Amino acid sequence: MEYEVRHVHLPENLGLLRVGFDEEGRIRQAIFATLPEGLALSFDDFMALPVVLGGTEFQQALWHGVQSVPAGEVRSYQWLARQVGRPRACRAVANALAANPVAVRVPCHRIIRSDGGLGGYAWGEKRKAGLLAWEKAEWDK
Repeated sequence: MEYEVRHVHLPENLGLLRVGFDEEGRIRQAIFATLPEGLALSFDDFMALPVVLGGTEFQQALWHGVQSVPAGEVRSYQWLARQVGRPRACRAVANALAANPVAVRVPCHRIIRSDGGLGGYAWGEKRKAGLLAWEKAEWDK
């Protein structure tokens, strides 16, 4: 399937997000890229776009659940596991979040370890920490 591709410039030099849209204008894929090309899209406009999420029922439930975490806040893997009715599935939660095809728009970076550690992030812990710091600063204004 062909996607229309646009790029989102993330704040604080966190990188560039390459976004693929379907024919109905919904996000199908978002990955971090290094070279700007195509049409630019503001961050706020990007976050407001509808998104298509494939995946298993479990993945979809998690990806939907993580979108309820407000910007500037974090929740634990265990919290998210409880939200979807699988309180002992923390490792499965982490694996499902790592498979998120729509980075940043489905904010898996807002899920951290119960002890306050960042935990993993498919795009690297440095980028996860940067996204969290930027969101906190923006929403604390």
